[in-house]
Amino acid sequence: MNRFIAGLALMAALIVPSNASARLPFSSAPKPNAKQAKYLTFENEAGGLACKPKGELEKLLKSYKCGLSLDKCDASADAIAGKLSPAMIELFADLIEHDGKSFVNHCPGEENFWELLGIYGLGYAQSKKHAPAIAKLVAKNRLDDAGANVTEAAAFALWYMGDKSVAVPALKGIVEHRGMWEKGARYKQPALQALGRWGDKSGMDWCLKYLKEGKNGELRKTCVAYAGAVRDKRAVPSILRDLDEYDEVGIRALGRIGDKSAVAPLEERMEKANMWGDTAVTLVALLNLGQKKYWDDFALMLEGKRPLTAKEKERFAKDKEKAEAKSEKTRAKAIESYEKKLASRVDKYEEKVHHAALMEAILLQGEPRRDALLEKAAATKPTKKEWQGHVYANVALAQLGNKKASAQLAKLLGSSDEKQREAVVSALGGSERAYLVWTNRGYGGVGDPALVKALLDYRSNESKDTRRQNAIGAAATTRAFVSAKL
Repeated sequence: MNRFIAGLALMAALIVPSNASARLPFSSAPKPNAKQAKYLTFENEAGGLACKPKGELEKLLKSYKCGLSLDKCDASADAIAGKLSPAMIELFADLIEHDGKSFVNHCPGEENFWELLGIYGLGYAQSKKHAPAIAKLVAKNRLDDAGANVTEAAAFALWYMGDKSVAVPALKGIVEHRGMWEKGARYKQPALQALGRWGDKSGMDWCLKYLKEGKNGELRKTCVAYAGAVRDKRAVPSILRDLDEYDEVGIRALGRIGDKSAVAPLEERMEKANMWGDTAVTLVALLNLGQKKYWDDFALMLEGKRPLTAKEKERFAKDKEKAEAKSEKTRAKAIESYEKKLASRVDKYEEKVHHAALMEAILLQGEPRRDALLEKAAATKPTKKEWQGHVYANVALAQLGNKKASAQLAKLLGSSDEKQREAVVSALGGSERAYLVWTNRGYGGVGDPALVKALLDYRSNESKDTRRQNAIGAAATTRAFVSAKL
């Protein structure tokens, strides 16, 4: 996520020695306030003020080694696991204390970004009693000065905490703030993601206006996905008008909203579909719009087979006519040749087709035949060469609430195949830009508490920083889904 960018600045502040001459002169330094005295020792270093961490802050920065970002140190895992000491949670709360002008824990004359550790720490710990303090950081009268990093961190933390009574007004304020009109994608997207997952329409009025006037493509797509998640029919005309821009995100949203005016445009698009991804998305949207005639084609995709396009159907129909028109002597052989040619096309297994259809099936509504095909794919044995059917069928079933599939995902996190492990982490919310994944990966998470432990175990066994950080994102998302009962 973009919070890692903020970590670079944090790293510089924490591990790059400051030039004493550039520091605030020690002789003119103010006396430490209560929070500074609690966690910092003011020292004279070559005539400049040096702030030395102590107590819980020293533990966080040195024992936990949280110099770059919370996601890179064990404090994040302990927070998600509910293992943080009361003293560490108190530290996180103190790190976000603001006097209306600045964070009170800062070393005078320096920016240390410790508030980001506090915001994410409280969010990961789901410390709901501190939700009002985080919401206050992004109150309407403070948003202009809050900054990108704090605003984004607050949006994620409020989602992780799950206190809707506090979070919804704050997230609505983030979405509607005009100071971020064009450049606010990175803070507005996680806010809209949270509101969408909760089924809350508080951001829709702003999104409807943005779909007409806004220019940030990523943010427009997020608004479209949000409209689909909350099933708001008011967005349909705008989505249909710019469907070529929104592509799969728009098609998916139209299917979820369920307005029949989308049937004709989507059927026209279906005739032009030439990619397995486009086909799966459009078929599910049409099925959700009550067009059951498309089930057979989508059922083929749920077995990893690509349905015939309109042009292919026309061509094969002509080939069949020609075969049947042969003389009695050659007809049988001609028909046999035609059937082999048709079978070689229809029965060909394509793993990417299977992957696309399995993930799209999560959003298919009111089709009882779906789960049997998902379970069939989930029961296949993964190999080094072909594993996506097994993995993504289990992801789909788990997102739909199947506990057996969730247990299988936990096992896959210990797989010897790193591609399978990473696929599971990503599907559970571990992408660095999770709010964009949300627009095209089913519901984006699984509400099973057993997976939280499995993800943290996976993290402890991984050595690469990116994978460890992604595991934290996935574990925090999973815990939020558990809390929200999604």
